Amino acid sequence: MGDSLRDSFASREFGLVENCLIIEEEHRQQLKEKVLEIVETQPTIAAIRNREAVTDLQLVALERTMMCMRNGKISK
Repeated sequence: MGDSLRDSFASREFGLVENCLIIEEEHRQQLKEKVLEIVETQPTIAAIRNREAVTDLQLVALERTMMCMRNGKISK
């Protein structure tokens, strides 16, 4: 394989790695924003934060929220 062809493959490979890192960082930021939104708005978390009693129904609602988030069903 010639040097120019090898360099071409190397630069493409670097570009792919760089793109993957950018996508990973964007995903990480989106996930962080979703988690912070849930922490700020989810009533059960607010109750826990305020040291209030939490019912089983509230815990089920929190679990449902977390499952939806995990499955990508929560959007901004």
